[in-house]
Amino acid sequence: MADVNLAVIDLASGQSVGTFELILSQIQTYEFDVGSYRFRATYLLTGEIQEIDVTIVEGVNPPLDFTFTPLPTNFTLTYQSNPIVIPCAINGQTLSSGSSVIVPSGTSITISVPSEVNI
Repeated sequence: MADVNLAVIDLASGQSVGTFELILSQIQTYEFDVGSYRFRATYLLTGEIQEIDVTIVEGVNPPLDFTFTPLPTNFTLTYQSNPIVIPCAINGQTLSSGSSVIVPSGTSITISVPSEVNI
C-alpha cells in the first residue's frame, strides 16, 4: 500500500508527467528528461501536501527532500497477572490485573514490580 502519491508536472508545458505511488520503506528510481518539474507529494496518512520545483540538467540528479509531520501515536499497555495477582505500577500509576494505561509515543516508561510477592 502506498504511503505517498507523487504527482509530477512539466513546468514548461504545464502538463502532467504522471502520478507515482511511493512506499516509504522501498527504494524506487524514476528517470525524467532534462527540464523543469514540479513535484507534488501527498502524504496519504495525513493528507499533507508539499511541493518542490526542480530543474534537471544533464548528468545531475537533484535530491527531492520531503519531510512530513508524523501523527502523534499513543500506545496502550495492558497489565495482566495470572494466576496470582502481582502489584504493578507504570510511570507511578498503580495498575490492577487487566487494567490499561495509554502512553504517548516518545514517552519514557518505567514499570515497577515488587522484588518479592507473598503467595
